[in-house]
Amino acid sequence: MKYLDVLGENCQELDMIDTFSKYLLDVNATTIFSTKLDLYKSPTDGDTTSEHPFVFHAREEFVFKGWKEMASLVLPNFVLKGLGDKKATKFYQNVIRHLLKDRRDNPGKKHHDFVQMLMDAEVTDRKPGDGSATTQDNSEMHHVNQGEKSLAVERKVMDIKIRDKRLTEDEVVAQGYVFMRGGIVPITTTLAFTAYELSLNPDCQRRLRHEISDAISATTGEIAYEVLARLPYLDAVVSETLRLHVAPLSLFRYPSADYRLGDTGITLKAGQQIEIPGYAIHLSDENYPDAFKYDPDRFMPENKHLIKPYTYLPFGGGPRNCVGMRLALLEIKICLAHMVLKYQFVRTPKTDVPLQYQRSIQMIYPKRIFVGIEKIA
Repeated sequence: MKYLDVLGENCQELDMIDTFSKYLLDVNATTIFSTKLDLYKSPTDGDTTSEHPFVFHAREEFVFKGWKEMASLVLPNFVLKGLGDKKATKFYQNVIRHLLKDRRDNPGKKHHDFVQMLMDAEVTDRKPGDGSATTQDNSEMHHVNQGEKSLAVERKVMDIKIRDKRLTEDEVVAQGYVFMRGGIVPITTTLAFTAYELSLNPDCQRRLRHEISDAISATTGEIAYEVLARLPYLDAVVSETLRLHVAPLSLFRYPSADYRLGDTGITLKAGQQIEIPGYAIHLSDENYPDAFKYDPDRFMPENKHLIKPYTYLPFGGGPRNCVGMRLALLEIKICLAHMVLKYQFVRTPKTDVPLQYQRSIQMIYPKRIFVGIEKIA
């Protein structure tokens, strides 16, 4: 916030992609590796972030690049291996292996991060139902894509007896790497898109600010986890951003057995790739009236019953939905709550309306998202 305080005095224009990518790198380095980067230097200190190896390798490995996506579709695997940035991948693998060795050598010191959770899972007895969803999980707005039958299936899957199998070191390294990789681009763009929409919809922004202000005034003044759970409009704002600016154009699933689609005469074969057009579903007027309008009220509790099951798919659906969904939502909501309370997002001459996007056949990724930031007196 100190970084933004300096910029917000004179309504500075910021590229939200760059601003929030630093936030995500900071947060992920802390939550996964217990590593503090402190990427937000004061604007007067000069930009030294590119010198940090975490930032350098993240830019090479995790930042969306359209040419890599196109290459992955048309070039053979042996050529793609040569194009991959092995140094960046190796860097993060080595970081995790070093952490594992250090913590095994010093078992008395515990850390509150993702790597530690994976290590604890190696030695903790797991019981049936350990992974089942809680009542609070089931009440989250992001379960609107699931009907009662689907939720019953999910609960059944999560209650299956877990095999007595420990994670290997390679599995721990792989999980840490995937969690790091998957938590940068989607959350960065969601935050940037939300700032953009709030700058274009000042009434929504004022309503959100009032909700946050009222919630913390009734407590200690801190934006704690319990406070976030009592902010329905914040959840609605995030939900509507994820609907209107869904990152993946499509989802892919593979049936585990042959399945006949009602009376259509169509049978889905086991193992057959099924493409689910999430982007088209989200922007269909049949599912969301006036679908291209930014309207968070669609996701307010009183309107939840109007949303058709499986027409809201930012995190996929069913038992195999995004495993990082809850952490992603927490990161997004905490960041937005703090920023909206202290700053105002405003449209400037550099704010693109409509947005310009990079060429892609798999993702919705903007070229830039410039928004002005004003500090609230």
